[in-house]
Amino acid sequence: MTVAPYSTGTPADGGDAANGAISLPSNPSITANNSTLLRLIVVGINTYNGINDNENAPHIVFQFHNVPGTHRMNPYGTTVGGYAGSEMRKYLVPVDGVGGNYLTGLINAGVPESVLWVPSRRVWNGPGSAVAGTIEDALFLPTEREIFGKNEWSHATETVGNQGRFYYYANNPSRLKYNSANSAMLYWDASPYGSNCDFCIVDPVFYHHVYSRTGSTVGVAPAFCVK
Repeated sequence: MTVAPYSTGTPADGGDAANGAISLPSNPSITANNSTLLRLIVVGINTYNGINDNENAPHIVFQFHNVPGTHRMNPYGTTVGGYAGSEMRKYLVPVDGVGGNYLTGLINAGVPESVLWVPSRRVWNGPGSAVAGTIEDALFLPTEREIFGKNEWSHATETVGNQGRFYYYANNPSRLKYNSANSAMLYWDASPYGSNCDFCIVDPVFYHHVYSRTGSTVGVAPAFCVK
C-alpha cells in the first residue's frame, strides 16, 4: 500500500491551529523530500492480537517514516485528561464529531477507509488518574512503551495488559525521523509525563525519550492499522 505523495489534502500542516494541508506538487515530478515525508513503514505485524480485548485479526501497523508536519499537543500547559482529551487527538481523528483533519487527509491521500482496523489501546489518562484508559482510534500516536518497550517517564499503568514495543523500534537508530529540511526531528508520543504540563517526545538524535510542554510545536508521525 502506498500513499500518493502528490495528492492534495495531505494530512499535516505546520501551524498550531491545524487548519491547512501541506502543499505538494500536483504533477508526477516529485522531490525526494515530498516522497519521504509521506513514506509509510511497517512497524508491527499482528501487534494487538489478543491484547486489551482485541480480536485475533491479521493486521499490519504502519507509521510515517518521517515527520510530515508539526503540531502542539494542547493549547495550554496541561495533561489533564491525558491523550484522550488532548487537542492532538482531535487533530488526528474526529472526537465526538469534531476534528479529524489528519485522518481525512490520510484517506484523501490514498489509504482506503475500508482497510483501516481500529485496535483497542491503553494510554494513561494523565495526572490525577491511577489508570490507563482504553482508546480506539483509526489513527494514533504510539505510546512511550510502544516505541521504547518500557515506561520511564509515563505511568506504569500503560503496561497493564498492554502490548510492548513495535518490533521495528527494537533497533534504536530506527527512531530517527526527518522533516522537509532533512533535519532529525523531535516528535510526540501519546504518553503524558508525570506532571501537569508535559507529554513524552522522542529525541531521535540521541535515540532517547524526553518530555516537552504540551503547547510546544513538535513533530507528528502517526500510526494506523490495516487488515
